[in-house]
Amino acid sequence: MTDITPHPTTLPAQASFESEFVASMLSTNLAKPEDLEALLGRFLSSIISLAGAQGGAVRVLTDDGKSMRLVAQHGLPDDVVQTERLVDRQCGVCGSSANADVLAWVDDLSGCAQHGNTRYFGVQCKSMLAISLPHGQTILGIYNLFFDNQQPVEASIQTLLRLVGQLLGLTLHNARIERERLRVTVLKERQEMVNEMHDALAQTLAYARMRLPLLSDAIVAKDETHALKYLADLRTAVTDFAPAWTRWGCCMRWAPSPTVSTPKMPSTWKFATPCPT
Repeated sequence: MTDITPHPTTLPAQASFESEFVASMLSTNLAKPEDLEALLGRFLSSIISLAGAQGGAVRVLTDDGKSMRLVAQHGLPDDVVQTERLVDRQCGVCGSSANADVLAWVDDLSGCAQHGNTRYFGVQCKSMLAISLPHGQTILGIYNLFFDNQQPVEASIQTLLRLVGQLLGLTLHNARIERERLRVTVLKERQEMVNEMHDALAQTLAYARMRLPLLSDAIVAKDETHALKYLADLRTAVTDFAPAWTRWGCCMRWAPSPTVSTPKMPSTWKFATPCPT
């Protein structure tokens, strides 16, 4: 059986003190600027205990919007983690929660069991919740809770789970904004670096061009002292120019390469092509 419940526009005012306390705690933690994956792991652990689930997972939509990528999980077997890393956006109740702001419950997990050769869905896991992660009118992803029984979750717990989904949706939205801000900052710094290196190369070339006619005049005048001096200047300029040109070429090929995948914040950027030393 599948039960899909739309999220109310406002949460019920009669939420329990426990729910309000946990939601306040989660809201405080989600506001902290830290590693998003670690935060999601703690979030899942807390919610799994509160809901009486045996495991949980958080999925975000890929950039093309066609799939959902697993970004955090707690309590899932390794083989399930591997098969659930990337699933189609339209897959089952997860797809329903990814396409509309709903809370979906299902106890027929035969579709989930078809993803891989695991005995988790339908055997260890008897039912599942899929909760949307909305921000405004946009669904950014979903989170799942997996249960070892087929008993629906109480309405008061569902209320909390909806609130958590909204809070987590806000967190993912803020993470996207921060990622874009970081991308723009790094690209700006890269452009400034390229401009500085370009100016240095231009100055080196201008210096060499000024020395060429002086060298020519010294050769014509058979002024060996000045000719050797201007020749040494040219050699120095050429020696400095070669590695500078290589570094500039590397900077032109510089590409952003986050050491971690979305939605975790990119922490380092590396050369797309190694620069010779």
